[in-house]
Amino acid sequence: DRHICAAVCQADIACYHDCIAWGMTLRGLLIRDVPRELAVAALRLHRCPSIVMRIGPENTRPLRRSRGVLSGSSSAGNLARVLQEDTLLACRSSWQNRAFDVGGGYRLAVMAWSDNLYAFGRSLADAVSILSDWADALYACAGCEIKPDSLEATTSSTKRCPERTFFWQGRAWKVRDHLTCLGYTISSVGDIERCKTKFIQQLHGCFWANSKILLNRLAPADHKMRHWIKISKGIGDYRFALWPFQSAAAKSVDAAGGKVAQLILGARPRPTETQESFCKRRNAEAKLLMCGARARLSDHWALKVVTWLEHLARHPGCPASRLLQEQTPLWLETCRVLSGRSFYYPSDSGGQTMTRSGRGQPVRYLSQWWD
Repeated sequence: DRHICAAVCQADIACYHDCIAWGMTLRGLLIRDVPRELAVAALRLHRCPSIVMRIGPENTRPLRRSRGVLSGSSSAGNLARVLQEDTLLACRSSWQNRAFDVGGGYRLAVMAWSDNLYAFGRSLADAVSILSDWADALYACAGCEIKPDSLEATTSSTKRCPERTFFWQGRAWKVRDHLTCLGYTISSVGDIERCKTKFIQQLHGCFWANSKILLNRLAPADHKMRHWIKISKGIGDYRFALWPFQSAAAKSVDAAGGKVAQLILGARPRPTETQESFCKRRNAEAKLLMCGARARLSDHWALKVVTWLEHLARHPGCPASRLLQEQTPLWLETCRVLSGRSFYYPSDSGGQTMTRSGRGQPVRYLSQWWD
């Protein structure tokens, strides 16, 4: 189908906030009909202070911290997007045929977050060429340089592939089966194992950072559990947003939360209690503690899916809702038929869940091809 050859790549701008030209930023704000007073106030608020270093009798002024945007405020990222949007307006006409077609008349070409640039294409060459054109336009417009070690790309694949190097216009791109995007690990095979491992590590780090409160024997267990939910909820909100709900991963996440609940409970074996009976009692008490506080991480994960579907139902005109209405099970079956895979695979259903793009038995990536 159309997703077989899709690709995404990323690059980082070196010292982006430190080298933003104020004149071009002000020009971009005025073109967008921003009132002159507000534009000047925004520049005055975010402009880097002039720093003078005194070394004996000599005075030195570091140029990189004498211009640019202060990156500590929440609006600095929006202000830094002005130059990126100006270059997009000049380049987007040449990306129409190379951008990734998501259906419904929409094409996905680029995405940016502060100094992180991303490009999507129908193939690896299309994605890399789009991002290279954008990087060249940023350099010509504002003198922004790309970090050579930040060039990464991944392509759609049905199995894990070794890392390789793809050269395009003098730049070397690392092509892998996964890509790190704003803290998320996107896998080309739909695997969330790396994300799940990172999530569990963050849970453990959050627990031990607050261990003085959570392991306090004088505090009630339910109060400590509520405090744990409060401080760990943000980790789940950030991670669960892009994960497809999977029962196997949900069990692993609940197991990690159960171990934290056991530590918070602080149960100790009784004098006449065997090790087996102690483990059973501790597990039962930890489950009661989690259920009473509604602290199961898988429930919070599943709720994310339900609330997102409800949000799309309330806004039927948004692009995500339109794509959901178009990419129905019939659309998936049509893509399988158009890909012509029935010649190679014995099954035409693509699995009982109707979620695989290829027909036949599921592919196993750990040394076995068939179930």
